[in-house]
Amino acid sequence: PVEHFQIFIGSKGFGGSAPQTGDTKPENYIVDRNFVTAALSRYANETLKSSEYYNAMYETEMLYVDHENHRVLVRNKRTREEEYISYDLLVGADGIRSTVREALVKKHYDFELSVGDIFNSFKAVHIARPDALSHESMSLLPNCFPCCNGIVLPETGDLVNISIGANHNDFDTNVPYELKSDDPAVVCAYLKKNLKAFKLTDEGYMDFATQWVNQRWNRTGMVHCNRYSSAECKIVLMGDAAHATSPSIGMGMNTALRDAQKLYELLEKLWSVTAALLRQGQALSFDGGDHHKPSVTRRATLSTLSTALLMPGIALAADERSFRHYPSIRFISALGDPKSSCGTGSELWGLWRDDPGPRGVYLKDYERRLKSNNNVAPAGWTFDPTDWWVEEHGLIMSTPEPLPRKSINKETKEIIAEKQYVVTGDREVTTVLTVRDNGTWELEKGTLYDVTHLPCRSAAYRGDTCAPQNADLKSFPVKPGAEMPVIKGCEKQDYAVLFVLGEVV
Repeated sequence: PVEHFQIFIGSKGFGGSAPQTGDTKPENYIVDRNFVTAALSRYANETLKSSEYYNAMYETEMLYVDHENHRVLVRNKRTREEEYISYDLLVGADGIRSTVREALVKKHYDFELSVGDIFNSFKAVHIARPDALSHESMSLLPNCFPCCNGIVLPETGDLVNISIGANHNDFDTNVPYELKSDDPAVVCAYLKKNLKAFKLTDEGYMDFATQWVNQRWNRTGMVHCNRYSSAECKIVLMGDAAHATSPSIGMGMNTALRDAQKLYELLEKLWSVTAALLRQGQALSFDGGDHHKPSVTRRATLSTLSTALLMPGIALAADERSFRHYPSIRFISALGDPKSSCGTGSELWGLWRDDPGPRGVYLKDYERRLKSNNNVAPAGWTFDPTDWWVEEHGLIMSTPEPLPRKSINKETKEIIAEKQYVVTGDREVTTVLTVRDNGTWELEKGTLYDVTHLPCRSAAYRGDTCAPQNADLKSFPVKPGAEMPVIKGCEKQDYAVLFVLGEVV
């Protein structure tokens, strides 16, 4: 546990105990991530070794992801033998230089990522804890050496981890040459003279110096992606492969574990959906399967992860209908009374067949990425200056197509003047929405509010004097449930956003 925080300015230490609310002691812990990884591996080996679905492949490296055929090429590090392994769902938790992530780069032209350095060079040593430091304290060492900052973390065995680094811009000219020496004696002498925060024993200084010179200067990176999954590739990115942060934040392992927790929760939700579908017997089947038995298995539903994850308990009426799921989630822009379960005006509703967010352009980038390119977005859609859409983060989106309100009878090929969609707000209600050619609409269960995804906001901005340059960027992002901001010179129309999982056929 971490109960004390210290900052050393030269030889002066400042700090105190972690803040406490009432009688509740803070729960702050520093855990070596290698211990966490080892514990997880041991648990898997002990509890899953008899499972037909578990096969541990240590000392194996991934070389390539064949996303079109859903298989990976791996190599055994000991035997150097290579083989292809097929997958239903590939979880890419393979770090900053992710091999799995490359599949999304190749498959999706709208997939964007940046891999950058924290712009620091650093070294870390593990030495016996100095007397000046508590075994329950975390310490910061600002400017501990010229142009260098450090951090000290407690470790097991009464050791501490001391990491010290410098900005790349200072490294060549301002970092003391002694710290760049490969002679332990030189480094040791420098430490004795210049490390003011705490004293070490003679053995401690030499241990510090020896570890210091026996390692290269380390660098680490940060990763930002605009999406973490691909239904087509059957891939989910997690941990550093998806969102590596600076180690100075100290949250890398925490966010990775949070990713694992959320994936588990989503898979549990998915499996409960599958079980519910199986229980319905003749009431429901996936399109193309036996209408007397749902063609659903755990493997099949895993392959449709991106859509089924958002199905919190679909239950269609028991009147022998078939549900065709979409390869990826679609989005309806809807107008109507949030408290109503039926109404008119669906001829004004729209449909995005792909998530418009990742394909959008930020308001602040309008001049550079839209106007300068004849109003054609990098993703290929065309911007209409007199009728344009914005989502809650300030992204200009493509205009949705009119929502289809007719369907075709599969057997007779007759055109039916209505269409039924399976919709959800990713909360409690998943139901069937019927829209008709005459503009009326109806939900089998719940209200329009119940199937609205509250975090998603969208609005159309229209008018001859309406321009993205007039938007107040400080108004974004918009809080869930709040109205979209007014933009000077524009007529604004807010729309509810519904997730569309598929349609009744």
